[in-house]
Amino acid sequence: MARTNQLTKEKRVAIITLRNEGQSVWKIAKTLNGSPSGVAKTIKRYNETGTHEDRPRKGRPRVTSASEDKFIRVTSLRNHKLTAAQIRDQMNATQSSSSRPISRTTVKRRLRESGLHGQIAARKPLLRRGNKKGERMDSTCLVPTVKHGGGGVMVWGCFAGDTVGDLFKIEGTLNQHGYHSILQRHAIPSGLRLVGRSFIFQQDNDPKHTSRLCKGYLTKKESDGLLLQMTWPPQSPDLNPIKMVWGELDRRVKAKGPTSDKHLWELLQDCWKTMSGDYLLKLIERMPRVCKAMRCMVEVLGQPEDHQLHAGRYTCFFFTEEEAAGGPKWRLLTPEEYTAVSGYTAEDRHSCIDLLSSLDALVNFYPDEGPAETEDRRAFVDLIKGLPHLDGSQRITPHQALQHQFFKKAHLNQHPD
Repeated sequence: MARTNQLTKEKRVAIITLRNEGQSVWKIAKTLNGSPSGVAKTIKRYNETGTHEDRPRKGRPRVTSASEDKFIRVTSLRNHKLTAAQIRDQMNATQSSSSRPISRTTVKRRLRESGLHGQIAARKPLLRRGNKKGERMDSTCLVPTVKHGGGGVMVWGCFAGDTVGDLFKIEGTLNQHGYHSILQRHAIPSGLRLVGRSFIFQQDNDPKHTSRLCKGYLTKKESDGLLLQMTWPPQSPDLNPIKMVWGELDRRVKAKGPTSDKHLWELLQDCWKTMSGDYLLKLIERMPRVCKAMRCMVEVLGQPEDHQLHAGRYTCFFFTEEEAAGGPKWRLLTPEEYTAVSGYTAEDRHSCIDLLSSLDALVNFYPDEGPAETEDRRAFVDLIKGLPHLDGSQRITPHQALQHQFFKKAHLNQHPD
């Protein structure tokens, strides 16, 4: 049986008042729009207890004791920036193994009972005393910010496989001499420590990296058998996996809210040491997929025009220019050539795209369902051919797309069925 709603205290007082005036149970129920049984039980309970208050209930026992409630409250007051989850972890860490662990919801409930309510910390610069209005503007509750930048730290780092190498703090402006020192003290020692002799050294074509001093030094170490230099295509800095690592490191450090250059450098070192090995492996494993995606685009959409390949940032990473009868022509690298240039092994493709030699093959990709369906497919393929075109002058515009026969269904007029 479903549980009925409990009568309010005001309604219970009204029942007893009408009863004292001599009214019957049925009349009271009709007057107050209630049930006769509820009225009778209310009168009986009042005669037994002499009060309108609710009876004390046993209920579920509290998970926390009075001292634990005080611990939760005091911990929050000492550090306003602690979240309920952090207070929960602190409390569970101090309890014995036989004690029942508390939940984040329990901590939030105890804080509300103490009159402490959570808010998102305000991000403000250092405030004068006269501007600190209310608890939310107190320095212990603020996330400090500094206008106009607030400084920064420049670092150099490397990784191999699932492990990071050295992280070096760069003081001032880095030139070829400073980078030469990094190669000597950090880059090559890290490679030998993480991989061993004859490790492949990869870097982009920054002017410092390709300077005569640094290039000569690396060539000498290569002749000594310490390393192998990877040939890096020109104008392709963003393909460097370390760029992804810097982005991940930046997100982690910003989440911790650095307050000074010194604090920033400390956070950088901590986050660098705890960089996930799985994440680093994913960055390496994605490189063959980049090559795979490029080959699929060329095979299905066709190769870009030569003038576009000449101007492309990543062209040399996927294409090569050869002499032909009509002049130099670009062609897609073979998987073996791609491996030689990049150091990564190209993956074989296993998907439905292998069954398509061009977008026109989509017309007959599914079984024939009649002339109308075939015409509809042809119109659809004609539409999508113009959408991903690499040349902007030939790419279909949104207005042209809406006027296309596929949307107007004009090609189906000859098939009324």
